[in-house]
Amino acid sequence: MVASYLDLHIIDFCQLNCKHCYLKRNNENLTTMDIEMLKNICNDFLNTDFPFSKKSIILSGGEPLLHPKFAEICELVRMLVGSVRLSTNGILIPKYIHLFRRWDGIQVSVDGDRRTHDFIRGQGSYDHAVNALFLLDEKRINHSVGFTINCLNSNCVDHIINLCVNTGSMTLNLNLYHPVQSNEFIKPITFKKWIEIKEYATKRAEKL
Repeated sequence: MVASYLDLHIIDFCQLNCKHCYLKRNNENLTTMDIEMLKNICNDFLNTDFPFSKKSIILSGGEPLLHPKFAEICELVRMLVGSVRLSTNGILIPKYIHLFRRWDGIQVSVDGDRRTHDFIRGQGSYDHAVNALFLLDEKRINHSVGFTINCLNSNCVDHIINLCVNTGSMTLNLNLYHPVQSNEFIKPITFKKWIEIKEYATKRAEKL
């Protein structure tokens, strides 16, 4: 179903130091979104007349689960739109698993196989992400994988598809890496290459 959605960055920092991250801030300037501000933004979004009547709120960041009032935010968003959707690195999923419901939508970011993912995001982060996916599947909570494709991980598509199958992830979001500044480690692929990968992934997924 097509929907209008609000991607709400409720926090501007994370536990990781990903090589492709645009949130390069020092520890003195870390900020979180105030609950009242969040409520006002959500109400403004929900009261705006968009082409698509169904509306969704996505919690992101930074790492949204680091927000000190995340439980309160979950309650607020669920009251406004009926379910919680968020994008996470998966590290804190075990801590907050009790807050989620079957009809929520939890997207866990995975950047390739263990070696590639850990190179991009930090040692041990792959296992946290995969463990989060298995836990969400065990609890029968709707979940998906977010895979941002770049020159380092474009050969990991089959691994990611297999991971989706093994962890019961019903949706794979194939995103195109857009650098906002020069990056010596990660380079973008061409738009044409991204389309080719999406077409390949779609055909393989249909077979599965």
